[in-house]
Amino acid sequence: MTSMHNLSQKFNQMALKHKIPGAVLGIQTSDGVSLFAYGATNLDTGVETTTDTVFQIGSITKPHTATLIMQLIEAGRCDLETTVNEIIPEFRTVNDKYFRLITLRHLLSHSSGLDGDFFVDSGRGDDNVKNYVDLCSSVPSLFGPGRLMSYCNVGYAVLGRVIEVLSGKTWDMVLRERLLDPLGMQRAFSLPEDALKYRCAIGHITSRSAPDKIYVSKLPYQPFGQKAQGTTLSMSAEDLLRFAWMHVNKGQVSNRNIVAAESARHMQLQQIEVPPCTRDGMTGIGLGWFLMNWSDRQVVGHDGETMGQYAFLRILEEKPLAVVLLCNGGDARGLYESLFSEIFQSEAGVSLPSVPEADLDWISGADRFVGRWENLVTKILITQTKGQLVASSEGKRGGPVLFPPESPLKFIDDQTARLATGDEITDRMTFRFTKGLPDCLFTGYRSGLRQLVRTG
Repeated sequence: MTSMHNLSQKFNQMALKHKIPGAVLGIQTSDGVSLFAYGATNLDTGVETTTDTVFQIGSITKPHTATLIMQLIEAGRCDLETTVNEIIPEFRTVNDKYFRLITLRHLLSHSSGLDGDFFVDSGRGDDNVKNYVDLCSSVPSLFGPGRLMSYCNVGYAVLGRVIEVLSGKTWDMVLRERLLDPLGMQRAFSLPEDALKYRCAIGHITSRSAPDKIYVSKLPYQPFGQKAQGTTLSMSAEDLLRFAWMHVNKGQVSNRNIVAAESARHMQLQQIEVPPCTRDGMTGIGLGWFLMNWSDRQVVGHDGETMGQYAFLRILEEKPLAVVLLCNGGDARGLYESLFSEIFQSEAGVSLPSVPEADLDWISGADRFVGRWENLVTKILITQTKGQLVASSEGKRGGPVLFPPESPLKFIDDQTARLATGDEITDRMTFRFTKGLPDCLFTGYRSGLRQLVRTG
């Protein structure tokens, strides 16, 4: 492997190149843990980032929540085919035809069909998860359960309530008692008030109008009611590696089973296929894990993003190797790709795959993609201009603008396109249309959008 000194230098150089305010890189092998820190926790205060700095891990919370569900299954409280309504009789969504069919397996594998990004404030008390689930009555379905994979934050927030109902305790309490404490996590918490105990990073946002300007996020946390999907859980890189290494060891830590070996194995089995040409060589979704093919070897992991904070976790169990990157702003994905490519190649001879090049301006029948595509937080308008498709993005309900107006699309194949604006960061986004007459568009592996108006 690259020497630790050289890796530290590369980390610093690449973090500077990608305009990262502060970051921690963690690597664990059979020989132990190596940690590297860079920059500041907060550009306004200048407080230094150290290896024990705590970051929000965002959606890497999902494998934690999935692990708690597997513990409940082992205890005989439910199984993967248990429907949500069997546990939460009051659970409702807009589509009366579908919501009664949604099972725990559907929620764990992002195949429930629910519109995935529903961000609402459901309060700060111990009932905030329950209140959020009550508000889900306004969430529509994009398609029927089990038909497709569409990344679903809503589903994991609902799993948080499943855990509460079956355990009789808050999600925060169960997480602490069943994972954080048994794993010996010294710098990990899900209650924002506990941030006072630690050196914590705050997120930074890059200005769209002035890309060189980075400022501290005005909102330190997303709504608390969705904590089980990733809005509050925070920890150090070392603690996140403790969780990862438990899964490397098939659920065991210090001769204690946190989760049964069979459960840990089952979490890494593909539940539903992911369309090709998404980031990171993703092939499918397990129970809480992304499944990836790197040089014909399975890598599992997850990404996380909150208010200007980013997290990446990748595990190559057969090596074994686990790598974590936590950042508080900047082009975190660019830094991740640079570092993980080198680390995995050097340590295991495994390469991080790239998305195929898009070199087709037009494909036969491309006019069928023209129209307005929407979900709860995003509206994308695709139009045809001089023999080329262009896309524009608009946020809804406070959702983000994903890319500049009239961004050109170039095709990889007859179902997949990439943005072609000339901006390296923007052009990472892929568009995947469902087969036949399209009714769903997927941006990367993110939530689907339905074609509400067809103008082609």
